[in-house]
Amino acid sequence: MYWKYFLKFMLADFLCTIVFTFVVVTTLVPLAFGAKVQTAGKILAVPVIVVSGAAQIYFWGFWAAFCSGFAAKYSAMPTVSHRWLYYVTAFFFCTAPLGWLSLEETQVAQSSQERRGIERGTTLYSLVAIAAFLVFCFWPALVEWPYAWALSHIL
Repeated sequence: MYWKYFLKFMLADFLCTIVFTFVVVTTLVPLAFGAKVQTAGKILAVPVIVVSGAAQIYFWGFWAAFCSGFAAKYSAMPTVSHRWLYYVTAFFFCTAPLGWLSLEETQVAQSSQERRGIERGTTLYSLVAIAAFLVFCFWPALVEWPYAWALSHIL
């Protein structure tokens, strides 16, 4: 049972990185268009960055809700003897895409200042995902309001 769970999580991690890339690209597209016009780019930058940041926080919260819900679903099965193992595995899979994305982004950074900015951003999103995962594991009812619309179809 555990290995089936593990393999499904590996697939989910792969899909997570693809969906996250899509979310980031679609929320930052207006910056690319605004960069061609100097004044429009400066005016557009702040709202686009705020919307993109909020979308990313929402996404990582959703990912944490998925991971905790997936662990709860599998650990509740009657044949499972070590329930804690499912939650520990889910925690590592919850943070794995963030670690991989951070590594990939820092490798293409042009300067040490850019690398530090990337590390700060991924640290922030990692903390959001970790905190959300812990909250959703201990209080699963909190998932209902922001993410129930999607989790009911996925889990």
